[in-house]
Amino acid sequence: MKKSLIAFIMLFFTIAVINCERQPVAPPPEAVLLVLDTIRSGYNEQDAELFYKDFSAIMFTKGFTKDAWFDVIKELKQKLGEWKAQKYLGEEKGAYTWRVQFDKGKTKCVIVLNEEFRVTGLWFR
Repeated sequence: MKKSLIAFIMLFFTIAVINCERQPVAPPPEAVLLVLDTIRSGYNEQDAELFYKDFSAIMFTKGFTKDAWFDVIKELKQKLGEWKAQKYLGEEKGAYTWRVQFDKGKTKCVIVLNEEFRVTGLWFR
């Protein structure tokens, strides 16, 4: 009986510790959601101007012209299909991360924003 009680107490504390470590993720600011929605809509509609509407000037350097971004959209859409849903995973130093569900699988989408909520980095990985 004593061993069962000790085992129960240990199990209880183990479960409590695991649940304490899982902190709920606070939702992102509304401005961030608007940027995500614009990117998602531009992706699904294959509308490059809508896709990069919130991009900062730095996003068009090092060979990434507006045409290059349109090529990226087309390539991603061909590989992944339609953007169906996303789950917010959190933010770290201005980098907001989602797990995105597409027709053909899942990937992470990381959007880095500056103080004016302009996109300074975007990755699908």
